[in-house]
Amino acid sequence: MRIKKGGVRRECTEREYNTKFKRLGYSIIPEEVKKPLKPKINVDEYHKGGGWYEYEGETYRKADLLEKLAE
Repeated sequence: MRIKKGGVRRECTEREYNTKFKRLGYSIIPEEVKKPLKPKINVDEYHKGGGWYEYEGETYRKADLLEKLAE
């Protein structure tokens, strides 16, 4: 677990925190939850030709298709 006091950051176990550092005024730094990355969008499979792309029966420009797929 990570703890801090002022500008000092430390790594310790929960037992060490409870026996030593808690009474010295250290606080626990919450763990960051990382969100999974969105899968890459492959617009080449929708390419119709001439800068146009087809998706679900409708025709889009590349920027518009990316917005539609990102939703």
